Amino acid sequence: MKMLIRLISVSLLLSAFAFAQQPTQKVVVDLTTGDAKTITSHFIKGFANTLGHFQKNGSDVDTVVVIHGDAYRFFVQKLEQSPYSNDQELKKRQQEFLAGFTMLMKKYHVRFEVCSEGMKARKLDKDIFYSFVYPVPSAQISLIEWQNRGYAYLPFR
Repeated sequence: MKMLIRLISVSLLLSAFAFAQQPTQKVVVDLTTGDAKTITSHFIKGFANTLGHFQKNGSDVDTVVVIHGDAYRFFVQKLEQSPYSNDQELKKRQQEFLAGFTMLMKKYHVRFEVCSEGMKARKLDKDIFYSFVYPVPSAQISLIEWQNRGYAYLPFR
């Protein structure tokens, strides 16, 4: 009887290991590119495939995107109130970018942060950005803090 109980216990334990979720994958994205093709094909589509891979294999993914450099333009909701008001490609593709960012947030719970120092330098008010973009004091400080918490660094330039 003791042998049967041990066998059942071992079987249950092995089953639990087989179905146990993989560790959470943590990544901080350093997003600086101003190139629309890089945003759509490499960041939105390519990065979504990467996140999907981890989810498909049983891992949760905790992702933070730190926006600075030339990437601000893609996260401005009120283009007419920004230095990007004359950017025709951006105006034409704004909804496409927004749909991609929304998908990343909803499907993969991606958090978007924007560098306040760069915003000041470019005279960008926080109110012109999408509501899902959170200002942080500095991109460099944020990147350092996330990496010190164990997040893998991934640049998109």
